[in-house]
Amino acid sequence: MRAATLAFCYLSAISASAANIWFDPPNPTSRTSVVAHVLGAYCARGPMGSTVTRTGNLISISLKFDCTVGVPILAGFDEIVDLGVLPAGVYEVVAGPNELLIAIAEGKLTVRDASSPLQISPEQGNYGDILTIRGAGIAPVCAVAPCPVPRVFVGDREAVVLRTPDTDTIVASLVSARRSGVVDVTVQSAGRTFQSIAGFYYSPVVLDDSQSSFREPIDPAFFEPMLIPVAINGAGAFGSRWTTEVTLRNENDFPFAAYTIFDNSCMPVCDIRMHPHTSRLIRPNQPNGYLFYVSRQGAPNAFFGILLRDLSHQSEALGTEMRVVREKDFFDRPFTIVNVPSDMRFRVALRLYRIDGGTTLSLRIRTLDAIEGYGPSAEQPPLVDAPITLALRGDRLASAYIGDLLTAYPQLAGKGALRVEISGTPSQRAAWAFVSVTNNETQHVTIISPQ
Repeated sequence: MRAATLAFCYLSAISASAANIWFDPPNPTSRTSVVAHVLGAYCARGPMGSTVTRTGNLISISLKFDCTVGVPILAGFDEIVDLGVLPAGVYEVVAGPNELLIAIAEGKLTVRDASSPLQISPEQGNYGDILTIRGAGIAPVCAVAPCPVPRVFVGDREAVVLRTPDTDTIVASLVSARRSGVVDVTVQSAGRTFQSIAGFYYSPVVLDDSQSSFREPIDPAFFEPMLIPVAINGAGAFGSRWTTEVTLRNENDFPFAAYTIFDNSCMPVCDIRMHPHTSRLIRPNQPNGYLFYVSRQGAPNAFFGILLRDLSHQSEALGTEMRVVREKDFFDRPFTIVNVPSDMRFRVALRLYRIDGGTTLSLRIRTLDAIEGYGPSAEQPPLVDAPITLALRGDRLASAYIGDLLTAYPQLAGKGALRVEISGTPSQRAAWAFVSVTNNETQHVTIISPQ
C-alpha cells in the first residue's frame, strides 16, 4: 500500500510543472537572511517541515510529506523555508519531496556582495556600454612610468580600459557582447586583484515583442518590478474611446534597461535601454495591466506617468492620472480601500493583483463605519465575504477584475460609502488593488487606491 501511495505522489510531483520559488527579500545581500516561498502541488497533506542542504552553489530543499494519511490527492501548498544568510553568488535552488530525486519547484537566487570592494555604474548593460568602476586603490600611481594599465574582466569578457581619472576610478568599455545573466567583475591592478561577486548583469541588447526574447528570466536582484495597473486603447461602454499614455523618464547619468514584453512601439525590434536624460512614451493595450522591470540602481531616478483618457470627452477633461505601483507599494499584509461609493450612477470596478506567485485573495466589503459600540465583537458582519481567484500570466503577474461591484454584489447598492478589505495567504509578499469609479453619464474616471 505504501509503495502505491509513494508512486502516486511521484506522479503528482511530475505533473506540477507550474510550480515556482519566490525569495524574500528579492534582492538579498551576503548580510541578509533569505526566506524561500515554495509553491507547488503534491499529495493531500501539505509539507510537515523541511531540511536545507547547500553544496557549492546548489541549494536543495527537502520537503517532508506523509502521503499515507487519508487518500492522497494532488493538492497545492505554499511552504515557507528559511535559507539563512548566504555568501555572495548565484544559486540554483531546488525543492523536492522526502529526499527523492525529483523537483517540485526550482529557481535561481542571486545574492549580492554586501562588502564588495568595487562600485560599478551602471551595474547592468552589454556591448558598447561604458562602465565607471570605483574602489580604493584600484588604479594606483606607479613610482616609475609607464604604469601598467589595469585589466577589467566582466564575467569571462575583458573590457577595454579607457582612462583612470584618479587612483580610485577606472572607466572601461564593454567591447564584446555576451548572453544575458549575472557575472562577477574583476580588476587586476599592480599585482592585486579586486572582485565584486555577482556584481554585474549582462542585459539583452535588443528586445522583440515576444517574451521568449528574455534569454534569462528577469533577475530580481538587479531589476525592480513595477506594475502598470491598466493600459486600455480601444472602445469602451457608452460610446467611450479610451487611450492610455505611459511615459518613462530616465534622469540618471547612465543608460539602463527597462523591460516590458508588451512594448510594440518599435516593432519588430526594440532598443530596451533608456538612455540618460531621455523620455519614452508608449500606448500599450493591456486592460489587465502588466509588469515593467527597471534597473534597481536606476529606479530612484526613473519617473513615470500614466494618463487614462476618454477621447470622446476630451473637450471636457484631459483624463485621469493613474499611479505606477513600485515594489515598495505592494502589500505583504491585509489592506483596505476606503470611501468607495455604492451609488448606481457609477460603475465601480475592482482590480486585484499579486506578483509573488500567489493566485488567491480574500475580499470583504463593509460599510465605511460598520462598528457599533466598542471592542472586537462590535464589528458587524461584512456585506461581502468571498474568495477571489486571480489568473496567473506569463510575466509573473496574477490579476482579477470585477467590472461592476454593484452588479456582482447587489446587496451593496445604496449602502453609502464602503470599505473594501483585501487579504491573502500567510506567505503573501506582494499584493495590490484599486477601485475605478466611472460616471455613467460623463465617463469621467476617479481612481481610489490604498494609501
